[in-house]
Amino acid sequence: MGEVGVDGIEGVSGPPQGDVSLAQARETAGPDLTLWGGIPQDFLPDTRDVEQLNDAVRQAVQVARGDPRMILGVADRVPVQAELERLKALPTLFEQAWHE
Repeated sequence: MGEVGVDGIEGVSGPPQGDVSLAQARETAGPDLTLWGGIPQDFLPDTRDVEQLNDAVRQAVQVARGDPRMILGVADRVPVQAELERLKALPTLFEQAWHE
């Protein structure tokens, strides 16, 4: 995609929202395309165990560490059913995962 002028892709997410992991997306996209996302929106409502959100953040940080073309955040959109406390916790979760 970079060859045709695309600079970045927003909404990149692994399962259960997407088909491939963030690491696979980076491998497929190559090093020059900016990827934005990494945290499946499906983990924000309280219908999912909060530990799934924590794991997704840790995995996304591992992939993004040292990658200047990666923007971590909720992939696609924040669902209206999102638990506000989970959204508020994201900066702290990112920080903790970064220092693990």
